[in-house]
Amino acid sequence: MRIIRVRPFPTCLFLLLLLLGGFLAEKLRQTLQQDLEAMAPALFGKLILIDAGHGGFDPGVLGTAGSREAEINLSVAKKLEEYCMQGGMTVLMSRSGDMALAGSKRADLEARVLLAETVDLFISLHCNSYLGSSLQQGAQVFYRQDNAAAQLLAEGIQHRLRQELGNTERSALPHPNSYLLKQIQAPAVIAELGFLSNPQEEALLQDESYQWKIAWAIYQAVNDFFLLEAANGDPMENPPAGGNLEKTLPLRELQ
Repeated sequence: MRIIRVRPFPTCLFLLLLLLGGFLAEKLRQTLQQDLEAMAPALFGKLILIDAGHGGFDPGVLGTAGSREAEINLSVAKKLEEYCMQGGMTVLMSRSGDMALAGSKRADLEARVLLAETVDLFISLHCNSYLGSSLQQGAQVFYRQDNAAAQLLAEGIQHRLRQELGNTERSALPHPNSYLLKQIQAPAVIAELGFLSNPQEEALLQDESYQWKIAWAIYQAVNDFFLLEAANGDPMENPPAGGNLEKTLPLRELQ
């Protein structure tokens, strides 16, 4: 009787593949660590307030599949906090759980403004919604019209979001109605991370890996901003050009 021998998968090759996989994973971790360390000097001593919009009695907008804006805002805020702390910044969070800062919407906003009195930068995270169409999509950043430093920051974040996410062509724009942006003196922006009224984008915004990409994009833009400040002395000396007004939609007034 003829015996057919099945050649086993070589143990040495198997071990080599394991080692190669571990090496690549470690190399990726080291590369990210080096990137963060390389960027850190511009961020040392900087104080940022990361504002996760809504919370508590105010869930924000609700997605088509039932997601809550407040929860997504907070999840991204915590990831951005991690990057900023690793880069050497001092980070303030407007909230660390599902809570409001006061008992009414107006008092809640006033409390957020008060927190921002001494910060170098203010970033408020939100999700958008447009009931007129489920096809609208894309992250978009807003700033106060008469604050050139805020405009520079907003356009930097918008650029990084386009780079990292690859699914938005929107432009950073002035927000005419935001209470927060009107009251906060530091460079301040509102980042609308995407549309919960779009089922596909809603699913993305709930995905952990996508949230990390958003946080990484914003973090890179923050570093870009302070690198420019260190090089030029004052980002407000060279205000950037305005955004494309065709890329926006009607805005919620009270933020």
